[in-house]
Amino acid sequence: MPLHHAALIVVRDRGLLIAGPSGSGKTTLAAVLLGEALARGWFARLVADDQVLLQSHPACPRLIGSVPPTIAGLWEVPPLGPKATLHEAHAIVDLVVTLRAPQDLPRMVEPEIKRLCGVPVAHVDLPRQQAAILVPALHALLFDEEGA
Repeated sequence: MPLHHAALIVVRDRGLLIAGPSGSGKTTLAAVLLGEALARGWFARLVADDQVLLQSHPACPRLIGSVPPTIAGLWEVPPLGPKATLHEAHAIVDLVVTLRAPQDLPRMVEPEIKRLCGVPVAHVDLPRQQAAILVPALHALLFDEEGA
């Protein structure tokens, strides 16, 4: 299984893989999305922080993300380091977000279908270090609604 530098969370019944370079805000965005979801009374859990194992399954043409056993249930809380948290061991990846420098992105972005581990999955590039303003857009992308 390939190891990817990313965070993976589940909100309601959707898996969100957050990729990007170190310091781009992956963990922060995951924390903001989980907190917002829990405040709404939605199911929300971390699957993996910083490293995600990705695979496809022959019987299911979906991308599945798993937490490496060495970091299961751990969440990096800067500057305190790893802390224990509730987690899920696996999730189907419904959307991949790659955090990029804002100057490298168009003003308006559109999701695309890209292949990851041979599986087509929705993908969108979004600006790094802007967690708070991305929540409504990600709710709309994940749930096909206006953040509700």
